[in-house]
Parts: sequence; structure tokens; C-alpha cells
Amino acid sequence: MTDCTPLSRDRSWPGIAAPARPYPAPLFLYHFVRNPLRCLPRSVYEEPIVPYRIGALRTAWVTDPDLTETIFLSHHAAFPKPPLEQRVFSDPLGKSILTSQGEDWRWQRHAVSGLFRHEDILGYVPGMASAAEALLARWHGTGAGPRRIDHALTGATYEAISTTLFGGEALPEGRAIQTAVDHYLNATSWVIAATLAGLPDWSWHPGQGRMRRASQAMRAAVERLLDRWQAGGDLDGRHLLGKLLAAEEPGRDGGISRERLVNNLLTFLNAGHETTAKALIWTLYLLAQEPVWQDRLREEAFAIAGTGPIEGRHIDRLSLTRQVFEEAMRLYAPAPVLTRLAAEDCDLGGVRLNAGSVIFIPIWAVHRHRRLWSEPEMFRPERFAPDLRGTIRRTQFMPFGFGPRICIGTAFSRTEGVAMLATLLRGARFDWPGGPPPEPLARVTLWPKGGLTLNVTPLGATSPARS
Repeated sequence: MTDCTPLSRDRSWPGIAAPARPYPAPLFLYHFVRNPLRCLPRSVYEEPIVPYRIGALRTAWVTDPDLTETIFLSHHAAFPKPPLEQRVFSDPLGKSILTSQGEDWRWQRHAVSGLFRHEDILGYVPGMASAAEALLARWHGTGAGPRRIDHALTGATYEAISTTLFGGEALPEGRAIQTAVDHYLNATSWVIAATLAGLPDWSWHPGQGRMRRASQAMRAAVERLLDRWQAGGDLDGRHLLGKLLAAEEPGRDGGISRERLVNNLLTFLNAGHETTAKALIWTLYLLAQEPVWQDRLREEAFAIAGTGPIEGRHIDRLSLTRQVFEEAMRLYAPAPVLTRLAAEDCDLGGVRLNAGSVIFIPIWAVHRHRRLWSEPEMFRPERFAPDLRGTIRRTQFMPFGFGPRICIGTAFSRTEGVAMLATLLRGARFDWPGGPPPEPLARVTLWPKGGLTLNVTPLGATSPARS
């Protein structure tokens, strides 16, 4: 049996204060623009389904595992992605693997699925660990002190995906793409609120200009990447671009179009590092205030891998590291809200929804639901111990979604998180500098509002130095 003795200090991580009852529509939209998580009423954390109406639009928050499985798996064709999602992402991503539906989605997913076999993902671990080692080297060069962890980890995960899925080189356009992505995502709540309010696609909203400029900057950077790769000619099928170039786009002679290439390269560059970065940011935030767990993970990393690089053969043995990473994703879900559309009239858990109703699956609330978790606001990595993991339902813990549309890079991201976390903890100690906690901010992914600064102390590479 696994040692399940709680090691955490007896404290909670409440996150966002929930209103006692749903806001009226105008107040809902006001808070939604600032932070969608503020709009989740207390009942969403306590009931299986909570209906709501915004003007003529009927919606519902769904948290019940059985209902979620119906939506995501057993009747997924009746609950497609809503036009809302296409409206948010169509400008930068077009019809990519993220935004497409039906057959258009299926052939794109099939085209790249070979990159995500278990043995291939383990082969990417050295590149993942190398990106974390490079970050540690920069910290060692400047000594101990406060560091903007959110910036640092976003850059490191971007480097990791660049050197694994994109041909083994760091991408010089990385900073421009990351900046544009931040600007774009930070404005998305405006277009979502406009959609919920029933405004047409062409209507103006305050985030429109920022989103358009950011989209143009992203696509221009990826166009430059594509030109350089095609000029270099090193496009074998081991890497994402080679897989895409080998794909046969239905209804088109000569393989995949350049527009599709740009759409999907941009999707994988962004989705492939953004969720992992956010998961690592929040994990280090927790560990900075949970020193006993931080020490245990550091000791595990040294015990499993010594002072050499983390490799694929180590990942399955880093059990405590995986437990902590998953518990951090439960408390701070990297993708806090998913959406679906009721394609026809239906009954969900006794709630009648008309065709066209938008269904919100608030992963943030599912992971903190009072009926699904014991002490849901407590940091308890032992929940994910090997002999307890099987008691957690697959629609109870969904950091990367669920069903046929689950993130194709789920296993990649989980492996990357464990490899980078173990590497970082061997090379540095992280401490909370004090002050008010950052507000979890939903911007498609979960941001620490205002960024996250931790005190970072580089450590020697020979022993699990204690804090």
C-alpha cells in the first residue's frame, strides 16, 4: 500500500469567492468580462446541474460525472462544440484540429496522432528536461532572488515543444508569438460575453482591436517559421510539420494547404505549451507554500535519477511528483471551463434544454465540487496515490477534457509536467515571498492575475538540499 499520510499543512486554497445565487444577466456579463470564474454561483459547487438564462439564451452549468459522460462521450455527436468557440478562435486558428468539427476534425487528428504514442512521448523527455535545465542555468547565473515564474515557465515550455515536436531547435519567433498569445487570450472574455449577450459576429467590442493585431502577429510569425523550415528541407515524419505535410486533405489534390499548415502549427505551438505552463506555474505556487512536499519531491527526483538528466525511463517511477502535479491541476485546472452546444432539444438531469442552448462544463468547479471530493479546497496529493487513483471517476478529474475531443497532447503534457517539475526541483528551491495570493483568472487557460513571483534559490546538483 502507498503511504497516504497527509503531509500538507492544514490550510485551504479557496480560489474564488462564489456569489450566493446566480447574478442577473447584466451583472453576470459585467463580472464575466473581468473573470468568468467570479460568475459561478455557490450552487455550481454543490448541485449536479444549474440552469441559467441570459436574455433569450438558455444555458446550464453541468458538473455531474454521469451527465458529463453523456455530453462528452456516449452522446457526443448531439453535443458538438458551439459556434461560440469558433467565434473566439477562428481568426488566428481558422479550421484547425482545435476548431473543426466532424470529418474535417477527424482527418486532421488522424494526421498527427502518430506523434503521441507512449514510446514516442517518452523519447521526447530529454528535450523537455533540457528546457528546464536551461532555465535553471539562467537562474544559477543570476543567483537567488525573486523571479517572475509565470514568464519563465511559459518560455521554458515553449522551448520544450519547439525542441520536441518542431524539429529539435529553439524557435526565434517564440517571444513574439508568446506576447501575441497573451494579448489575444486576455481579450477573449469580451468576445465570449458579446456572444452570450446575443450580439452578432460583426459587432464591435473593446477587445476587438487587440485580438485582431495579436492574431496577425501570430500568423505572420508562423508564416516565417514555415518558410524557413520548407527552405531547410528537413521535414521528416518524426516531427509535426513532416506529419502534416504528409497528410492528405480531403477534396484537395497535392496534400495539405498552406493555410491548414499555418492553422495547425499555430494551434500546436500555443495549445502545446500553454496548458503545461499554467499547470507548472500553479504547481510551484503550491509547493512554495508546502515545503514538506517540495522536499519529498526533490528527494524522489534525486533517488530516481541521481544528478543525471531526467529520462523517459524515470517518468513512471516519479510517483509522488505525478501525484502533486495532478493535485495541483485539480485545484488550479489549466483549462477551467469547457463548452458544448445542445444540437437538439434534450433533457439533462431533469433540466429541459432547447436546441441551441450553450452548456458550460466548469472544470474549475467540477474539481472543487463538494459532492465529488472530500475537503475539496485542501491540498491533498495523496488523493492521486496509485492505490486510490482508480477511485476517481474519469469525468470527475478532467484537466485536459474528456471523450473523443480530449486534448490530443494529454499524455505529452502530463509527461512534460512531471519531467520539468522533477528537473526544476533538483536545481532550485521555491519560496513564497508573502503578500496576497494571486487571483485565478480564466482566460481560456488559468492565469495568476498580475503574474506570479516566487523567491528562487539555486541549489547544488549533488544532493536534495532542504529548505
